[in-house]
Parts: sequence; C-alpha cells; structure tokens
Amino acid sequence: MHPEWRGRRVGERLLSHLLEQARSLGAVTATLEVRVGNVVAQNLYRRYGFLEVGRRPRYYADNEDALLLTAYLGRKTPDA
Repeated sequence: MHPEWRGRRVGERLLSHLLEQARSLGAVTATLEVRVGNVVAQNLYRRYGFLEVGRRPRYYADNEDALLLTAYLGRKTPDA
C-alpha cells in the first residue's frame, strides 16, 4: 500500500472484497506470501483467518524471507 493511503483501511477493504469474490466463485482456499518483516500486513491477514503454512527463504530481492499464509474459505451456504 502506498504510504499516503496506509491506515485508511483500503487494504482491508480490498482483501475482504477479493476473499468474498473468491468464495462466490467457489474457491475454498486463498494463499499469499508476505514479508517476514511486514507485521502490520501479517496481523491483517491473520484477522481474516490466514494461517502460516510455510516459508520461502530469501524470496525477495533483498533476501528477506516470505511467509506463506493460507485461509480456508469453505463453501458459502444460504444460511451464512
């Protein structure tokens, strides 16, 4: 997120919308990677049910590791 837009919940709204779109299309999981040092983003993803499932050592050009996170979206039911 561009620094001028941080703290305005734009990223959270985008994530929420994308996860809902994925569910509506039948997706049951969502996976992403995030820098080990990006604790703010990690906290956001964890609020949306993402769990750490792996790590990619030296994934980024500056050799920082990436955490692999997956959310289990399940199927949307009429009562949900």
